[in-house]
Amino acid sequence: RSGAGGEELRLAEVVRRHIERVLEMTGYNQSRAAQILGIPRTTLRSKMKKLGIGIVRENAQSE
Repeated sequence: RSGAGGEELRLAEVVRRHIERVLEMTGYNQSRAAQILGIPRTTLRSKMKKLGIGIVRENAQSE
């Protein structure tokens, strides 16, 4: 068993993966992703920043 710190890291990883999955599902539409996640868009942006989730822009993908 890990201590509380290990559990916290695992939870953060689960949250990060879930947010990334929803963002991909919505084409990185943050408003729609926040709605699906049931959180305000500002909270989503804060979590993205904290968890190191970048914003994907369509024109950057085509390069």
